[in-house]
Amino acid sequence: QGLLEIFEKKYRGKKISKKVDSFSPSERHIRNGEIYFYAYCRGAVEGFGYWFADKNTSAFLGTSIEEFEKAVSITASPRAGTDLAVVSAALMFEANKNAPADTDVKKIVSILRGVIEDHPSYVMAFFNLGILYFRVGRPEDALECFTETAKLIEDNACEFDPWCLQNRDYELYKILLRKPLNENLMLLLKKEPGALTGLKDLVQFAALYFISLIHEGRGDLFGSIEALGRAYGLYSGHALVARRIAQLAGILGFRDECLSMYKKASELMPLDMDLRMERCSYLYLYGDDKELLGEVHDLKTLITGIKTLSDKIDDLKILMNSFGRFNEGGNNFDPCKEAMLNSTANVLYSCLKKNPGDIRFVIRIAEIWHDLGRLDKVLELVEDYLDHIKKPDNETLSLLADIYKFLEDSVKARRTYFAGQSAALQAARKEVSV
Repeated sequence: QGLLEIFEKKYRGKKISKKVDSFSPSERHIRNGEIYFYAYCRGAVEGFGYWFADKNTSAFLGTSIEEFEKAVSITASPRAGTDLAVVSAALMFEANKNAPADTDVKKIVSILRGVIEDHPSYVMAFFNLGILYFRVGRPEDALECFTETAKLIEDNACEFDPWCLQNRDYELYKILLRKPLNENLMLLLKKEPGALTGLKDLVQFAALYFISLIHEGRGDLFGSIEALGRAYGLYSGHALVARRIAQLAGILGFRDECLSMYKKASELMPLDMDLRMERCSYLYLYGDDKELLGEVHDLKTLITGIKTLSDKIDDLKILMNSFGRFNEGGNNFDPCKEAMLNSTANVLYSCLKKNPGDIRFVIRIAEIWHDLGRLDKVLELVEDYLDHIKKPDNETLSLLADIYKFLEDSVKARRTYFAGQSAALQAARKEVSV
């Protein structure tokens, strides 16, 4: 007995019957396909398999595909074609999440390319093709699709369909979009002003987030944080995005943006102790001790007051003990600073390896080595960079000259400091001997 038959027997009433009977044959198949797909999502993906006695929820994907194929055969609407691709992808990934068959991928790509060819402004086809490419490990193709998605929406040149199927079988998609999309769809049903614009913004937001991931995979952290900033401007209510902007800003040395975004992320996820301890580390690194002490006090209150957070008290103690300048005996060794800066340098070196001509990474790494007192590492870094680029332009030479001048001034300042310390020590010794 089919799911639709169960629904119809239990819920079919005069009012609903009228509405359903008003659908064209193609629309009826689309609605049926939607029901079967979301039944699969509820049963297999989201753990509500008890709805179905045989527990064979994946069978709903096959039935959903049949419905969408019937819809396409009647009227090749862009929604029917795109929905067919979404469901086909779900079935493909269920069969083999890590290495889907090339023939299956090509078939789904062909469906979406066909929709795009016939409806070049149908933005959901670009968006879903980008998601498919991203999931099968083709980031360059995905970047092209996501860039076109963002551009079509930004230029207000798209045919936007808010009722296209959601990729509810894909965990990252659900984390990014499920809750805000559903909230805005409810507003759209209520005919709230701005609901449609909000839905467009969310799709553009997700496209930009995927773009940021692709840039990050290339080692282009500057491109990644720029895309994330644009995404945050469209939807500022997602802690995942705020946190990643904060992390990248910390790596790239953007102090104010780092601290500001950590604060916003913490406000969005106040009970995420790991996030808030990350924030404490950066508050310490950047010397904002007043804010740091207030945050530590708040964390202690939460951890001791909420039983489920009690296991975080040891992590907080370890973090506090790593704050070298707060410990007795001075700050000759600062475990927190050392660990954070060395970890950041490792990340930046991996990015420089992928982008060996990007002097921005050289400057940031040089800044870190200087903070750690490793002037030898700065010189080694600059020499390696010059060996790679061979013939630097005038702007690059000017930047490198500034680094050398900074190092020279730093060495002089250190010499002056230690000479003064040595003179003071000798004077103290003479005074003691007298």
